Amino acid sequence: MGMTGVGKSYLVQALSGKNVRVGHDLSSCTQDIRAVECAISGNAITLVDTPGFDDTSRSDTEILENIATWLAKMHCHKVCGVIYMHSVLDDRMRGSSYKNLRMFEKICGKEVLKNVVMLTNRWGHIDEKTACDREKELADKFLKMYLTAGCRMMRYRTKDDLLRIVEGFLNISPTLLGIQKEMVDERKSVSETSAGALAGAAVNMSAELEQVRKKLDATLKADTEKYNKQRLEQQQALKKVEASYTQLKQARQIVLYDSSRNLHVQICHDRFLCYNSSRCSWVPIDVNPTGHWKDGIFYHKNGRLQHNKGQSWIEIQPKINFNFVEASI
Repeated sequence: MGMTGVGKSYLVQALSGKNVRVGHDLSSCTQDIRAVECAISGNAITLVDTPGFDDTSRSDTEILENIATWLAKMHCHKVCGVIYMHSVLDDRMRGSSYKNLRMFEKICGKEVLKNVVMLTNRWGHIDEKTACDREKELADKFLKMYLTAGCRMMRYRTKDDLLRIVEGFLNISPTLLGIQKEMVDERKSVSETSAGALAGAAVNMSAELEQVRKKLDATLKADTEKYNKQRLEQQQALKKVEASYTQLKQARQIVLYDSSRNLHVQICHDRFLCYNSSRCSWVPIDVNPTGHWKDGIFYHKNGRLQHNKGQSWIEIQPKINFNFVEASI
């Protein structure tokens, strides 16, 4: 027994020498119970390969139903030993690994642990120290209860290691697994057994978690829609504020321009009147009623503004030269 892909089918093939389908990817190779007969040390042995409880296509309850039904039929044939496989490549005990281990315990029962071997494999795939550290952590943290109850922990490197395990089982009295006693002797259904209760609790928890997930998704969706609506309203309000600010800025620029223009003209007139009243001999070029430099040169030379032919004196009185004012601003 063990997780999907841990190497159960490969172990059966190595011991029996028979062609057993072995999986090399993440999908489950063993879909049903597979019993392989072989001879080891002159004894007729039946090796039983079981699917893991983290199967890719079936639920835990379906897998348990399959295993329990097969074991109930084999009630008259007691079990010599059980091998639970764990890879030293796993750097931690994940949820699926712990679930498999707990289900394994319920199927076997605590009274059968003396017939159980916890087998670690794939030692050649990582360095020795790392593998030993992981083995020690596994024994101290997760398998201590099983080892105290009589379970043995061994390593699988070569076929000889497997042969020693099987030969050791032959020296132990065969026994019934806990789930066999519950279903046959106590006449319990699969769901009423210890393993069935554990699987049912896991299913119920999964259903509850699914309901919680759906509620959270609905709440998140509602909050997201509310947030998006508020964000759109804020963006629209911001655009209105920006448009109002642009209009206000443009109006202020026009007011400032008009004020500056009026101030410039007023200064020109004040300077013109000041120099005229003082009757200075030298008058700056820009001192004239209009503030235009050409008018200033003419006025400086002639003492009056230019009087073009056809114009009256009133027409050449001080006027605002807007081109000059705008260029100055």
